[in-house]
Amino acid sequence: MNEQLIDYALDQLSPAERTAVEHRLAIDPAAARKLELLKSHLAYLGTDRIEEAAPAGLALSSIAHVAEYLANHPNGEPVPPTTPATWANDRPNFIGRPRADIIVAASIAFVFLGLLLPGVQKLRQRSQTVACQDNLRELHSALAGYSDTHDGRFPQVGSDRVPTAGAFVAELTRAGQYPMTLKPHCPSDASSGDVGYAYSLGYHSKSGDLIGPRLPDPEASSELLPISADLPVNTNHGGWNVLMAGGSVRFTKSTTLGTAGDDIFTNDDHQTRAGLHRHDVSLGRPFDRP
Repeated sequence: MNEQLIDYALDQLSPAERTAVEHRLAIDPAAARKLELLKSHLAYLGTDRIEEAAPAGLALSSIAHVAEYLANHPNGEPVPPTTPATWANDRPNFIGRPRADIIVAASIAFVFLGLLLPGVQKLRQRSQTVACQDNLRELHSALAGYSDTHDGRFPQVGSDRVPTAGAFVAELTRAGQYPMTLKPHCPSDASSGDVGYAYSLGYHSKSGDLIGPRLPDPEASSELLPISADLPVNTNHGGWNVLMAGGSVRFTKSTTLGTAGDDIFTNDDHQTRAGLHRHDVSLGRPFDRP
C-alpha cells in the first residue's frame, strides 16, 4: 500500500488503480494520514526556488551512486560517508543558504530514498526471477533432447533408475543430455549443489499404470501441463517459476496453476503422489516418490 500511495501522490496510477486507492483512503484513516504526510514532504519541492542552479544531473548521479552501492551490497551495509579528500572539491556551500533550501534538499533525499530502496529490491528480485526462468528453459531443452531418443517421453519417476523426483537430473546426465553448465536449481539459491526443482511424479491411468510426463501431443492443453517448478518452499522471487511441457515458463504467486485450478504440488487427494488422472498435476520434491 505504501508504494501505491507514493504513485498516487505522484499521479503515476491508472484510473482503475486511482479509484481503488481512493476507496481505500475513504475507509482507512491510517492510510489517509500517511498520504497527507507524504504530500507534506512533497510540497517542499515546490516552495522556494534555488537562485543558484545545482550542477546538471546532480540528483540523478547521487541516486545512481546509492543504487549501485545497494545493488553491490545485498546484505544491507550502510552507504559509507564520502571522505573529505573526494568531497572537498564538489562540496556544496550551505553557508548563507535559506533554511527552506536545506529543508527542500532533505525532503528530496528522504523521498527518493523511500522510492529507491523498494525499487532496488524489486530490480534484484526481478533479476533473480529472469535468471531462474532462463535456467528452466535450458532444462526443457535437455528434457526435449532426452525425449528424442525415448519415444517422446521425459524421465519417468518411480522406476529403479529414477526412483525419486530429484533423480530425473541423474537420468538426463546418464543419457548425455544434461549440460555441465546447467544448475539443477534456481541460480539465486546458492545453498547447495543438490537438485532444487520439483519434478512431475506422473499420473495413474484408468488401468492403474503409472504414466510419466511426455512431450506435448496434438491435444493443445497438454502444452500447458506443468512438469517442473521451483520447490514449494522456495519463494526467493516472491512466487514460483513453473516449466510447462511445451517449454514455456510462467511465474505465479499461487500454486493453483493446474489445468483445473488444482495445486501443482499435490494430487487431487491433496497428497504429494502421482496424479489420479492425466490432468492431475503433482510435482514432487527431490526425495518424493509416486
